Amino acid sequence: MKNPVAAAGATLTLILVAIIVWVFLNPGFAKGQIEDYARKATGRTVEIKGGGSLMFRPRLSVRLTDVTLSSPEGQDGTLVKAAAIVVPIEWRDLLNRQLRIGTVILKQPVFNLTNDATGRASWTDPAMPASSEGRVLTLIAEDGVINYLNEKSGLAFAIKDADFQTTLAENDELARAAPPASTDASSASRPM
Repeated sequence: MKNPVAAAGATLTLILVAIIVWVFLNPGFAKGQIEDYARKATGRTVEIKGGGSLMFRPRLSVRLTDVTLSSPEGQDGTLVKAAAIVVPIEWRDLLNRQLRIGTVILKQPVFNLTNDATGRASWTDPAMPASSEGRVLTLIAEDGVINYLNEKSGLAFAIKDADFQTTLAENDELARAAPPASTDASSASRPM
């Protein structure tokens, strides 16, 4: 452009458009909402240590990386650690900065299921808050590992390459969820 004022105006307009697009498309708002949702629904702590990004295929979604769900109070470790979680959203969720969580897809999750020496299971928790909203959550695990340890008997096994889907009413315990329907041919149960 020969006119320096027009060039400066075009540059400023481009910068403003980029900032507006970034503000509307930045999924950072989702981190706190997902942590809060999980805390209210399970009574446990969710930590999202990684970053967030938007996915546009196969459907508009928020993807958050390095996610953990704590074991019940009094038990060490984490119940679930996932490389990433994907939460499908609608455009209005993004524009309103308000998630309506109905499906959570766990990418490469590792489930650590333990019965401690007293028989208490890590996937149940009597202190779990009571449901008031009756929401339903579809949980999908892709390429996961399920580790099980019974501290009292010493029984331990792992299931690898597990893909499964379950639907839970808010605050259902995993104990009432359907077990994995199937796993890949490469899955194996073996002592850990």
